[in-house]
Amino acid sequence: MLRASSVKQSAIFMIRKFNNVHTCSIDYRHNAHRYATSSVIAEQIMGKLNNTYGSYDPTAIARDIEREFGVKISYHQARQGKIAALHLLHGTPAFGASIRGYLQYMRPVICVDSSHLKSPYKGTLLLATAQDANKQIYPLAWGIVDAEMNKSWMWFLSNLKDLVGDSDELVFVSDMKNSIENAIAHLFPRAHHECCVWHMEKNLIQQYNNASSIFLFKRAARTYRTEEFERLMGQLCRVSARA
Repeated sequence: MLRASSVKQSAIFMIRKFNNVHTCSIDYRHNAHRYATSSVIAEQIMGKLNNTYGSYDPTAIARDIEREFGVKISYHQARQGKIAALHLLHGTPAFGASIRGYLQYMRPVICVDSSHLKSPYKGTLLLATAQDANKQIYPLAWGIVDAEMNKSWMWFLSNLKDLVGDSDELVFVSDMKNSIENAIAHLFPRAHHECCVWHMEKNLIQQYNNASSIFLFKRAARTYRTEEFERLMGQLCRVSARA
């Protein structure tokens, strides 16, 4: 036992009482041992955690702590220790706020789309992705809604706007569904909205099914020179004016 108190008007502490004889046996350590905090447990188990959350469960953690240190901890203590360790390894949920800084390295092109969920709970997944400086696809936001409609896209894109804002340099790419087009026009009046090449190609195949038209369209969609684009579009018009 060590007891000390501060010396007045200074940063110095003076030891008032010290007893260096420890009389408590190891059996005295029990589930309520107050020094078996989540941070202490986290430091001991960090090396045993991998990327899979369920690979080292609280029961195994409690067993290892008792075997290695002779301290019995509860399932709750073990679970809290694991959560603390995962936060030390991978960051806390609040770390997501740093995405605002990461956006400085994102290309200002955001692709938005939806997908119907086939799970027992159904619903629709709304997703917004972009590309980072390493040309990797990066998910900016996602959400699950009852169905893809005006109200759903308005809610989803209003939350996205809180993150990315509105800009003349910002470009949205979508399948041009009316619900998406309406929401973008309302929430991002300064941004541009373009049609996804993949969806346009599928529409061409479905409506015209002309191999030459599809070939010229794909080449025109991927050229970077205005003159080349106009030349290819002219050829496409001659092959199929309707397409």
